[in-house]
Amino acid sequence: MEEKNRHPPLKLLYRTNNMIYKFHDWIPHGKRLGWSKIHCLCENPHPGSMAILTEILEDKESEYLEDIDWRALSANPGAIYILERYPEKIKWRELSKNPAAIHLLEQNLDKVHWENMSSNPAAIRLLEQNPDKIYWSKLAKNPAAMHMFRKKPHMIKLWLIQLSTNPAAMPILKKRRYYHYLWWDDLSENPGAIHMLKKKMDRIDWNRLSVNPSPSAISLIEQHQDRLDRLGWHNLSSNPAAIHFLEKNPDKITTDILSNPAIFGYDYDAMRTSRRALNEEIMQNRFHPRNLPRCAGWGFETALSDEDDE
Repeated sequence: MEEKNRHPPLKLLYRTNNMIYKFHDWIPHGKRLGWSKIHCLCENPHPGSMAILTEILEDKESEYLEDIDWRALSANPGAIYILERYPEKIKWRELSKNPAAIHLLEQNLDKVHWENMSSNPAAIRLLEQNPDKIYWSKLAKNPAAMHMFRKKPHMIKLWLIQLSTNPAAMPILKKRRYYHYLWWDDLSENPGAIHMLKKKMDRIDWNRLSVNPSPSAISLIEQHQDRLDRLGWHNLSSNPAAIHFLEKNPDKITTDILSNPAIFGYDYDAMRTSRRALNEEIMQNRFHPRNLPRCAGWGFETALSDEDDE
């Protein structure tokens, strides 16, 4: 079946926790992005994305169930309540990377993928309790693990390439004895390395820089957007820090935009409309004549006296 027939346009409004979210008006949706890109939404931690996926999962006859990417969901910190409802769908290899899933991992240590767990900033206590299971190449990317490298300085030079992406490693990377060993492609992703990258513009990997969550990185890209190729725009489309830049370049947006949590905003008009009946009921109850004595001291006494005088 052709995708344009199988996948209708995305809805515009999604409810969760009494909030109503919508895509920003300039976000391309519907047939262009295609409902088959649900796997991108599975990477998106925003409550609006979780509301869309919950709606699909609760409809057992939904034709979109097959598009749910449980690997992406298992790694998504915003999807924990979904994973808790569908434990049989959990992909433990990916869950081991999820910083919001430590309580699940602690209860299922036999299912933990220790290589992925080594990069999980919320798993430091478990890693310290199981030092023989640490993968130092992954630990080097863990922003919560720098104290472990300081205890084993011989590991720093060994895993300097992986450390280059880690913003918490900047005090180490700035040291002169490591400077000539830096891997600039990886450093281009590091939000803490912008000042170094500005001094070495010829060393920047612009496609890797487009992953960088630093607003300063996005400013550099805006000034040199001709350096980006298709891969760069794919990366940029999923970068929350680039949302305003993407708004200026809608023709460059790729389907990866669905994995970007910044695509959603509150729909205040819809929230106001949905609460109108409740607000009116509360007002009628609170300001019913029988409740007016309770309003003493609220500043209504003068108004009530004037009404009595008439």
